[in-house]
Amino acid sequence: MRASAEVLIQHHALDEFGLGLNIEAESLLRSDFAINVRQAFSRTAVNPRDVFIEISEDSLASGDIVLDNLKQLREFGIKISLDAFGVGYSNVIQAQVFPLDVLKIDKAFFPTSGFTERNEQLVGDVVRMAKTLGVETVAEGVETEEANSFVFKSGIDYVQGFYYSAAMPELEFWNWVRGRNAQRSSQ
Repeated sequence: MRASAEVLIQHHALDEFGLGLNIEAESLLRSDFAINVRQAFSRTAVNPRDVFIEISEDSLASGDIVLDNLKQLREFGIKISLDAFGVGYSNVIQAQVFPLDVLKIDKAFFPTSGFTERNEQLVGDVVRMAKTLGVETVAEGVETEEANSFVFKSGIDYVQGFYYSAAMPELEFWNWVRGRNAQRSSQ
């Protein structure tokens, strides 16, 4: 965690990017997990409000220790993001009970082509539920222009996927960021 935070600090990128950390369910089962995270970030210049802890749906099945850890992390200012919502274990009740800030809607909702009225209704229902809960939404796995257009019409807050960029090594990523920033500055 600290190493990831230091990379963002080194590149002066905290204003532009948050720090997202994928956390395994077994880590959240340790009763001292939230305390250890708090201590790790207290030794960096990273504002906890710039940090997202991304959890999987199976983490929600683990009970009270996980819930306590997530509540403590949120009290510290860290945002909680639920990955791959809608295709696994999680349900509406859990989205209501667990302290979530972001629902990452699984790519299964966004086929590369051939969107149907049913797709639109299902995604619309998830987006409305998220808005009711005060939770932001991310469309995962958007790969085509058609999927991207569908996502924007549906009211989803953020998009990620190969339509924008494939995953890239760290050095290539920072070069891409610098190029994008230079392009914005010249406009």
